[in-house]
Amino acid sequence: MEKKRITAAAAAAEAAAAAVSSATEGIYTYRVENGEAIITRCDSNAAGAIEVPAALGGCPVRNIGESAFHGCSKLTSVTIPGSVRSIGKYAFCKCASLKSVNILGGASSIGSYAFWECGSLTTITIPGSVTIIGDYVFLDCGSLTVIDVSAGNPAYSSSDGVLFSKNTSELIQYPRGKAGAYVIPSGVKSIGYAAFSACGSLTTITIPGSVTSIGEWAFNGCGSLTGVDMEKGVTSIGDGAFNSCNRLTSVAFPGSVTSIGNYAFRNCGSLSSVTIPQSVASIGGYAFQNCDSLTGVIIPGSVTSIGDAAFAYCANLTIYGAPGSYAETYAVQHGIPFLPVQPPAW
Repeated sequence: MEKKRITAAAAAAEAAAAAVSSATEGIYTYRVENGEAIITRCDSNAAGAIEVPAALGGCPVRNIGESAFHGCSKLTSVTIPGSVRSIGKYAFCKCASLKSVNILGGASSIGSYAFWECGSLTTITIPGSVTIIGDYVFLDCGSLTVIDVSAGNPAYSSSDGVLFSKNTSELIQYPRGKAGAYVIPSGVKSIGYAAFSACGSLTTITIPGSVTSIGEWAFNGCGSLTGVDMEKGVTSIGDGAFNSCNRLTSVAFPGSVTSIGNYAFRNCGSLSSVTIPQSVASIGGYAFQNCDSLTGVIIPGSVTSIGDAAFAYCANLTIYGAPGSYAETYAVQHGIPFLPVQPPAW
């Protein structure tokens, strides 16, 4: 009896393994689970425009698996059928010639890094079915100028090719290939994590008073950014928000800002002067590290916390502040020249 039980268990395990074994049809490798096909790999020599099939092996294609099209460098356009429910992480990563993607209604999620390093991608259409978009989906898509979201989408919207939350309260992703100046629409309340990161052709940004928070790494690596106009309303500048914006020469903080995050302006090599408003209570660690053109910072008495190495490697820096203030104590402790100024000098 025991032997029969073991044999039956082995047979069941073998049947389960067979149910998820790989098969190949045309340029696609896939597996079947519960009667549904998951594309696990596309032939790396696939070229030109392709339409992903709605069925493989007689089973509906429900998922494009993790890294399924990774490195298919000869693809120029992809149409994803309505049968597909999810697009996995790294699914089209490093498809260097991919110029356009059309996702027909069906997919509900796009995984993180799905189109990472698709350097030729110019447009992508997101249907009403997509309610989850992962992190860094369009990282290093330097030619992307349009993210177009269906008007019926319950979670997201788009305007002028820019991705927003449905009610436009959050700016989620600015296409990295858009060039020139940009004015964030009034009504936006927050700038999302890395929303403008590595937008190398962005030259100036206007942030309206409706915005209260600038997310972490929001403008990280915007190498052409020369001007930032922040209207009163912003209260927090997130970690790394303007890190490595090496053409930024000056920043005018509105009187609403209360905190400047870690690494916020690190490696801004052209930044020459900064005035901190009296509303600010804390300056994060490494906030202005390696700003080697920075010659003067006025720090008001409201600042009671300055993080580690906030002004490290700012060789020509002088800190200005009220006599006996925390700013003076910080400057003395860190060997930075200090000159007293009296309100309302800032």
